[in-house]
Amino acid sequence: MVRWVFTMVLALATGPVFATDGPPLEFFAGQYEMLGRAPGSAGLPIQDWVTITVEGDRLLINACRTGTGNLKAGTNRDEHEAAYSGMLGPWPVACDYQVDRGNYGRITCYIGTKSAHNAPGLVTLWPAHWDQPEHAAGCE
Repeated sequence: MVRWVFTMVLALATGPVFATDGPPLEFFAGQYEMLGRAPGSAGLPIQDWVTITVEGDRLLINACRTGTGNLKAGTNRDEHEAAYSGMLGPWPVACDYQVDRGNYGRITCYIGTKSAHNAPGLVTLWPAHWDQPEHAAGCE
């Protein structure tokens, strides 16, 4: 019985620490290829070259065509809140991350809209382990 109580106390005391723990922001620094759809009924395709850097408690995003933005970690992490939120160009975004088999971060962002009548957008930032593609010529 004592062992069970000790295990439960340990699980309750450390559970939230594990639930909110994530990689340091520097884990996401680097170059990405961004693919997805813009918000709105047309859902125009997005293909862009992105550089992510860290400044303080934010990820700074510099997308060649989409514009600049930033992401900040959520404050009340639970299963209903995105890991990061902020702006991508002109759009508000809520983003989550996954880690692939090569231990590289992949970021997926839901692009919000001001009207429930407009379709949201969705983009994924794939870590770029290759030279810049032709469509990214002139991007830094």
